[in-house]
Amino acid sequence: MTATIDVARLRGWLADGGEIAFLDVREEGQHGSGHPLLAVNIPYSRLEAEIVRLVPRRSCRVVLVDEDDGVAGKAAGRLDGLGYHDVHVLEGGAAAWEAAGYRLFPSTNVPSKGFAEIIEHEFATRRSRPRSSTGCGARAGR
Repeated sequence: MTATIDVARLRGWLADGGEIAFLDVREEGQHGSGHPLLAVNIPYSRLEAEIVRLVPRRSCRVVLVDEDDGVAGKAAGRLDGLGYHDVHVLEGGAAAWEAAGYRLFPSTNVPSKGFAEIIEHEFATRRSRPRSSTGCGARAGR
């Protein structure tokens, strides 16, 4: 039987300073439409090819998120077969994360970009504009 974890406990794990791999096993399009900020996309279709590169330590806590459609459970079974034994499925999937009041980020960008987008939105920071094409590198002879 696959171990599960609720959103509150997962939030605690994400804040406890311990090693954790928070993996979104949905396909890229689903992940891109909205995912928890720290969830790394590793689609179930590429799980076996990517897991060792992304989570080399098999003793690491692993939490899987899906659409609450059983894909994370299948992924947990595959990971168990590959030697990952501390694997949990987020109860209720991505929808449960959002229902608990946590934002889903609609992008496939890295967390640092997501963080910058939060700051820009929450603090109404100004966007900088790119310099004109006559700026850097436009000197004669170049």
